[in-house]
Amino acid sequence: MLAKAIIENFQSHKKTELEFVPGVNVLIGPSDAGKSALFRAVYWPISNRPLGDSFRSEWGGDTKVKLHFSEGNTVERFRSASKNSYILNGEELEAFGTNVPEEVEKAIGMDIYNIQQQSDLPFLLYATPGEAARMLNRAASIDDIDVARDGIAKSLNRINAGMKYDEKQLKEHSQKMEQYADLPEIEKRIENAEKLEVQKAKISGRTASLKRIVSRAGQVEYELERTKYVSVALEKTTTVEKAINTYQTKKARNQQLLRMVKRAKEIQKYLKQTEGTEKALQRVEKLDKKLTQSVEAGRQRTALKRLVSQGRIITETIESINYEIQQIEKEYDAIAPETCPLCGSKMR
Repeated sequence: MLAKAIIENFQSHKKTELEFVPGVNVLIGPSDAGKSALFRAVYWPISNRPLGDSFRSEWGGDTKVKLHFSEGNTVERFRSASKNSYILNGEELEAFGTNVPEEVEKAIGMDIYNIQQQSDLPFLLYATPGEAARMLNRAASIDDIDVARDGIAKSLNRINAGMKYDEKQLKEHSQKMEQYADLPEIEKRIENAEKLEVQKAKISGRTASLKRIVSRAGQVEYELERTKYVSVALEKTTTVEKAINTYQTKKARNQQLLRMVKRAKEIQKYLKQTEGTEKALQRVEKLDKKLTQSVEAGRQRTALKRLVSQGRIITETIESINYEIQQIEKEYDAIAPETCPLCGSKMR
């Protein structure tokens, strides 16, 4: 039951509070005092009418009507320049269109048929049979049965239509399935094809391995072809090494001969420096004869004899060296080539 109403900025009411008692509540006042505005304010959250915002006060401000019910529920209808909402027990509801939200209807427990306006005709007495039936059906919740029956009928229609569509689809699918009557045979062929595919994969793997082996064999053949002259090259290398060894041996001998030639030249030079030795010996012999008579002459003679002996030894040594030089020159001429085997230049 409605227990209290708080109205703000609704038509001529800036802020008005009404408290209701059980039973009949009467509003008394002169004409144009705002009694009808109070009725419209209470009617606004219950019916969501009037629509628009023509009921808002001219002085501005947010328009609110808050209803308190004895069951403990509160319903507030709110309207501002940018907002339009219901507030049910502190929870704001929006986007409800032109109808009262279902949860608000349940909290209020009344609708437009529970409100008799001042200019309305007596309830049900002047209503048409159809209107009266709708009102009674709504009061007895028979309209819910009608709605449910209509819903069931619509559902049956949808089901029947769906069944017809499904039957049509089934028929079409059955006709299409006839095209696949040989599906088991196709499955066997697919299985065989899969087995062949597996065999093909194995053969492809083996083929790839064989290709790699053939490629490797080709590389080996190529390497063998490249190395077929290795033995010949090794033989030539051995020959070259022998020639090099021979050359090095001859070179060593040549260097030895050169050293001997150098030594011989030094001896020849020394011999040139001793060309007057024979004359000196002859003079020494003459002096030796003259000095034999005295002791001093004897000692000198002895010394001269030693000198003569040494001179003869030197002469013999020089002759031996000259002979060795001649022999060395003959050996050098025999072993030394005309040209160098490496650079090709003349050796002598």
